[in-house]
Amino acid sequence: MTSSAHEELLPVCATSNGRNKTLGNGIATRTNVGEISKKKTLLSLILFLLVMTISAYVSVVVNDVRPDPSRHPPLPDVVLHYMTFQVYPEYICAASLVFLAITFLITASMHKYRHVILRRYFGSIAVLYLWRNVCMLVTSVPVTHSDLVCAAKTNGSFYVRLKQSLAIVTTLGSYTDAGSTGVTCGDFMYSGHTITFIYLSFNITKYSRNIGHLLHPVCWIVSFVGIFSLLASFFHYTMDVAVSMALAPLCFTLHELLVENPSLRGKYAVFRLFFPLMNYLEADRDHFNCVIYNEYDWATVRSTIIQYISYPCGKLKL
Repeated sequence: MTSSAHEELLPVCATSNGRNKTLGNGIATRTNVGEISKKKTLLSLILFLLVMTISAYVSVVVNDVRPDPSRHPPLPDVVLHYMTFQVYPEYICAASLVFLAITFLITASMHKYRHVILRRYFGSIAVLYLWRNVCMLVTSVPVTHSDLVCAAKTNGSFYVRLKQSLAIVTTLGSYTDAGSTGVTCGDFMYSGHTITFIYLSFNITKYSRNIGHLLHPVCWIVSFVGIFSLLASFFHYTMDVAVSMALAPLCFTLHELLVENPSLRGKYAVFRLFFPLMNYLEADRDHFNCVIYNEYDWATVRSTIIQYISYPCGKLKL
């Protein structure tokens, strides 16, 4: 093995002054990858938004082919059997989701490696939503309750489907008009809301470990309240939530293990099927090949806040 090949296999970490340090006998050079990191974060965000739009479109398609409630009654469910159909829990579910999303964005914005955290989140959760589309398309499931108001069918119109899809994306999948215009029915297996709840909670817990001792239990409580509200609103069967609660921690742990140990990615190439963009998104030699330590860039956050606050004043002509 040549020295250059040996160097590529060595773990590389970024020091506080921006210079790369190689563990072992290899020598790493200083690289300026800030702009590349931002481009990769933007790419992962575009991928995430595209996948969300596709998922919303698939939900509308599944709603069009949902089983007829008069011929296919709701499936037996042990948990939902002891609940009363309610509409208001959907507001609690939406509020919980917004709270966790804002908390995650604030946590990531204060972190030194904010671009890495964001692109890892967008890139990994997009894979789960893509696989969810497959599960929704292959099997149609009856509605969870006979009183659930489903959205009107689009009769195959691409424009109407796309319009409904964009409405779902802009509301983060939170249907605040379930009692009037209805919700998409049939998009049950598995629960995308539960995936998002757990993924956000895991990311907040991991990347605010030094500052968020009180924040962590609050976020997990909010997460489980949102999941319970999801069931109470009869948006999902218990099976959908149970599968998501098992799948989300497994995929999060696997993804973090692979990005922090590049030797495993080379040894077990089959994992590239689960995370095809991982090697590209993790290819800059600035931060990784080791665990990302929680370092917070308060100066950048403070200057950014001051810049946004002072921007309107700077536009005033006195």
